[in-house]
Amino acid sequence: WRQENWHATRTAVFPIGPDKRKRGESMRKTTKLFLGFTAGLLLLCGCSAAEEKLGYENADVAKEALASASSVRMRCDLDNVDASGNIYADEKAAAYMKNSGLFDQTWTISISGEEWFHMKIVTDEEINKMTKSATTYAFYDPDNNLLGYAQERVTTPDQMPEAYYIIFLDADLNEKPYYASEDGHTIYTEGGTVIGSAKKEMDWSGSQCNLYVNLEDNGTQVMDFQDKYALLDMMYDEANEYYKDNK
Repeated sequence: WRQENWHATRTAVFPIGPDKRKRGESMRKTTKLFLGFTAGLLLLCGCSAAEEKLGYENADVAKEALASASSVRMRCDLDNVDASGNIYADEKAAAYMKNSGLFDQTWTISISGEEWFHMKIVTDEEINKMTKSATTYAFYDPDNNLLGYAQERVTTPDQMPEAYYIIFLDADLNEKPYYASEDGHTIYTEGGTVIGSAKKEMDWSGSQCNLYVNLEDNGTQVMDFQDKYALLDMMYDEANEYYKDNK
């Protein structure tokens, strides 16, 4: 993995080949399952980041901030076997993430100790029947009502070259008016205009990292936080791979 800083310029997306398709369909899920199994074996030795006090008036205000903030940041320690981290909207504590489970992993987002939603990888739902689709994230409320999806899919949005993109959908499988590059680093709106980016920043020493989703700071861009979290999770995978390869 490369450590890079991405900026909001339109980037070329190259057509995929057979090997890339195969990797896209299996690599991320395999990595997550392995990490989840390792976390389960070492759970008694692991520790979690403590949830910080909410920096907003209440949970509703925090939720609005996470959708509209120009910058969302998640702080993680990659040495923690049970992945967790505080999430900030424009540098104010707004939510908390905790990963749990072995092969059926769940990423839970909570605010002040109360679950807001959780995310899982799904493989046997109607959306998985889409042709040329790969990893599919599903979002659920605390009562397990479906909220939507983020799916890696081979497509040609806005007449872009055929490649894997991250497509965001609501619970009725309607596509939302934004999508991301396969690596999650670049966020587009309809028409192919770049509206944001995602990146990792590794601390120069130790296992700490910051993961970001940044939107163009013009006061008009809004992206559902569940979709931002899917990109933050991709940045976590990238940071974790980088850390394991370089520590």
